[in-house]
Amino acid sequence: MITEPIGIFKAPTHFEMKIDLSRIVLKVCIPGEPQAWERAGRNGSRSFDTPANKAAKLTIRQYVMLANPRLKPDCQNRFGKIFLFATHKWNTDEDNYAKLVNDAVKGLVWKDDRQADESYVRVARGPNVIPQTQLIFYTLPLDLGGL
Repeated sequence: MITEPIGIFKAPTHFEMKIDLSRIVLKVCIPGEPQAWERAGRNGSRSFDTPANKAAKLTIRQYVMLANPRLKPDCQNRFGKIFLFATHKWNTDEDNYAKLVNDAVKGLVWKDDRQADESYVRVARGPNVIPQTQLIFYTLPLDLGGL
């Protein structure tokens, strides 16, 4: 297995994890303050996304497509994901950051985020962090459950 340290923030926080490089599908860093998913509204039976959600998803999609222009949604594999967020904000939930990314990459990395079976999300907060979002997606080895 080939491994390398990934996701080092330029801040007082240090994160290091080793994964099999041959399984990485996408690795991308998006500069700027991360956007947390905002609760969408409803108009009768139709739901809608907020303008902030739409703009943030578009930004994420653009960076993903720039990082790997030939990326096609994978309908067969199971995925692991590592999401690292650095922010100056103190009033946001890590799961709302992750939800926005999961929604944004639907149809790019995977067909549906139900294909993600492994997840690590980390938020570094404070005045000394450089606001950014780091995303790493990798395929998981086939597990036949002991068969």
